[in-house]
Amino acid sequence: MKMTSHRVLHLTIPVPALLLAALLLLAAACTRQDGESKDDFYTALSDRIQETGATHPDDNFDFIDSLEREKVVPPCVADYFRANAHYPLQQYRAVEFYSKKALSDGSLHHEWPSAYYICSRNLANNLQAKGDHEGALTYAMAAYEKAQDDPLPDAKLNAPGLLLFISISQYALGKTAESELHVEQAYRQSLEYTQVDTSFNAYYHFVVNTLSVLTTMGSNYTAEQAQRWISRAEEAAAMLERVADREEVSQMDRELTHTTAAIISYSKARVLALIGRQQQADEAFRDFMATSYAQTPNGIVSQYNYYYAAEKWPEAMALMPQVDSIKARRGHLLTLENLKTLHSQYTIYQQAGRHDKAVETARYLIENIDTVVRRQHQSVADELAVIFETRQQDRKIAEQQLVISHQRMLAFAIVMLLCVLFFVLFTLHNRKAAKKALRENKKLQKAYQKLTEANERAEVSSKMKTAFIQQISHEIRTPLNILSGFAQIVTADYRLDDATRKDASMRIMENTKRITEVVNQMLELSEASTETAVENLTDMPLADILHKAIDETQIEHAPNVSFRLDADETTKATLLHTHQRRAARALSLLLDNARKFTPKGEVTLTATPTPDGRMMAIAVEDTGIGVSQKEAEHIFEEFVQLDEYSEGTGIGLTVARSFARRLGGDVVLDTAHTPGARFILTLPITKKEKA
Repeated sequence: MKMTSHRVLHLTIPVPALLLAALLLLAAACTRQDGESKDDFYTALSDRIQETGATHPDDNFDFIDSLEREKVVPPCVADYFRANAHYPLQQYRAVEFYSKKALSDGSLHHEWPSAYYICSRNLANNLQAKGDHEGALTYAMAAYEKAQDDPLPDAKLNAPGLLLFISISQYALGKTAESELHVEQAYRQSLEYTQVDTSFNAYYHFVVNTLSVLTTMGSNYTAEQAQRWISRAEEAAAMLERVADREEVSQMDRELTHTTAAIISYSKARVLALIGRQQQADEAFRDFMATSYAQTPNGIVSQYNYYYAAEKWPEAMALMPQVDSIKARRGHLLTLENLKTLHSQYTIYQQAGRHDKAVETARYLIENIDTVVRRQHQSVADELAVIFETRQQDRKIAEQQLVISHQRMLAFAIVMLLCVLFFVLFTLHNRKAAKKALRENKKLQKAYQKLTEANERAEVSSKMKTAFIQQISHEIRTPLNILSGFAQIVTADYRLDDATRKDASMRIMENTKRITEVVNQMLELSEASTETAVENLTDMPLADILHKAIDETQIEHAPNVSFRLDADETTKATLLHTHQRRAARALSLLLDNARKFTPKGEVTLTATPTPDGRMMAIAVEDTGIGVSQKEAEHIFEEFVQLDEYSEGTGIGLTVARSFARRLGGDVVLDTAHTPGARFILTLPITKKEKA
């Protein structure tokens, strides 16, 4: 039998076919509990499939295929729809096949829980109908165990019905004690759920579950057991009637309640007739006949079934034409199942004494049995073809998925390879960048070191400038004080002797010269700051420069200092291409420096051409305090004085080097010379013209 896929629990236990048809028709009118929007969408699709199945069932399959192909529904839901679509065609093998597919991986429960439980019950019902009670028990138990742990309302609603399937399968397998235990447990669960959910839907489930026990197992019960289940069914119907009286219950549900009560009266009458309680059965049947449902097509079929069960052959025979007409209107094909109906008609005719009709029915049965068998074989072949085609498609899909899986693995491997390659390149790039950054960092460190040194030199220079200003102030203030003192003496009315007057005159001249010297050095320092070459160079003998420097410094007459000029006449006569005043000034500054830092000792002036003959090396040696090697360049900087207590401005060596370099030469300190100091002034020698 078929259960509608989107409604509440329907009768799923094997009962007489006409009773099932009546219950399914009523159940189709029930409304399901509200669910999520996805459930509502699937329910709308299921309604459409059911409506099409009633008139043009073959049209459903293309529609379902398109739903799956366009990914409107997942495969599990599509297979569930296909199982339902095969019900109107009575292709129960296909129903079983697609139901098993829908339940195969558990995805249907995740996607649409209510459909999962209904599909499980449909499959169990199909398996029971063909005698596979072990298979029915397996699927019913799997769904029931899942429902036990499932918090969804659909699970609690369907759990008692699943337990009934388990009970019926156990009864068929000879497990009577377990079956009776589970029947009672299912009844209690269904009743208890109505205390949690007081909706019409929950009570309707309770009535159907109770009625299903009565119709499927009542004839096998003792009179006492049968009466207990009849009472339970009547109590359940009364409870449903009280719920139906509520204002919010729809008119359709009220009509369904009345119909359910009529079916319970019919079922009561039929069970009582089967267990031999004919008088009580007739009373129950009169109650059934008093309902409006008894006159509907399904009600007429129910009358026929009751008369057959009660062995009231004339009454059953009288209804036979109406039953045949109903079957014809419903388009029933002549199947093996319908041949059983012809056998029941043969029995009725035979028992009623209508042997002619019995023989006619038997002849019709014999004439059509081959047709029915061929049709049945064709139907089976069609179902098997559908199943085979589906399996072929599944196999192709599996092969395609395998190819896709391999492609994905290949793509993954390529991506991983690219990632590794990227990582290697990234690592190499990082290393290269790190090395570059390290080099740049070293450069920055060197630049920072230079900046630090420059800053230190700037600080030292600043201190030197301060010291220079102080020194200049001292250098100028001291002779000015002396000049001022002598000026006061001269202008005062004092009579000075010749010796005093001569000494004062000499001191005035010396200090005037000292001030002039300081001013000249300041002017020379300003001139030394430029790097432009000196113009107006001439050729002159070295002797002119040497003697001019010696005369300017008066080093020959310096106290406590012995001066010596060491240069032969040839050397003195060598022509230099230079500027006499600036060259002599550079040399005189070196001589002054030697005299200044040689309190007592010797100063020697030597001159020799360089090995290449291009320059004249003029050396000023002294036996004074000397200069350390680390100060070899520092002393040429402005305002540097190694002895801060000595006289002078600290710019003599700076000016001397500046003049020498502007003349094309240089001034350096010979760090290898000891004791004392040795400064070497180089000046270019006049180039000799080729003959």
